[in-house]
Amino acid sequence: MPERCDILLAGTMGNIGPDVRDTLAAHGLDVRIMDFPQNVQRDEFGYRRLLMKTVAACRPGMIMPIGNPVTLAKIAEEAAAGESPRSFPGICDGIVFAVEKLEKVRQLDGKVSCSALAASLGIRQPNIYSSPEEAGDRQVIFKRDVSFGGQGVHLPWNRKSLENLIAHQSPGEPYLIEDFIKGDDYSIDVVRFPGCTQSGCYKVVEHHPATGGTDRGSMCPSTGREMCSFPEIEQMALRILDSLDYNGVCGMDFRVDADGLPWFLECNPRFTGGVKSQVEAGFDIPYILYTHQKR
Repeated sequence: MPERCDILLAGTMGNIGPDVRDTLAAHGLDVRIMDFPQNVQRDEFGYRRLLMKTVAACRPGMIMPIGNPVTLAKIAEEAAAGESPRSFPGICDGIVFAVEKLEKVRQLDGKVSCSALAASLGIRQPNIYSSPEEAGDRQVIFKRDVSFGGQGVHLPWNRKSLENLIAHQSPGEPYLIEDFIKGDDYSIDVVRFPGCTQSGCYKVVEHHPATGGTDRGSMCPSTGREMCSFPEIEQMALRILDSLDYNGVCGMDFRVDADGLPWFLECNPRFTGGVKSQVEAGFDIPYILYTHQKR
């Protein structure tokens, strides 16, 4: 019989997977990590096959996504419909997938769809432009619809740089062109379930040097974080999640300008790089998610 574990973390995504593992293990849980460092941006066959092989080896009671909520949500949906892979019949039977429904995850994970949702709710966000010509000479940010760790977010030097970024998009691949808001970076992580909504907000005080793509102005992920209270950011975040009745863990990024106004930037329906800082501050996101998904 295969060995059993409590939780399988699907992927690593830098330090996020190990941080989540250590936090859950501190509660006495047997946690395994599927060592898949590549960021899964689409429904990749290699990821699926490795996940099924890992599930067969450790038979987890629960699977949590690390950096790949859309793909895991799709697998969870297929498993619920009895559509397990032919080479692993019934492999997902009895497993709890700690991820929301595919439609909701896609809505939040896509930068274009989430921006449209925020706009429909009257959430303050940077102006959006349909083309380099409409943006003119303004300083803008270019965002690929799906990206990880800032690698799909660029600060083009000029209009020609912006045009080059668009030219290198795959045909039909959506993107955003939006105003660059000068200010400080803030983020919030939320765990939302019926009767339980908890959140933690922090200001980014230090960034990683950009790795790769620096000549194209890639933005940098955060490292140093300072926990804080920012009610308006919390209200904006919860308004977005409430509109979808989203249950689970979700992180959102904001920029706060010189006047103290927060501007919504993007959403990540998963654990974020701030998970360790949140746990150290007393907001045990992974364990809260585990206990509510077990119910």
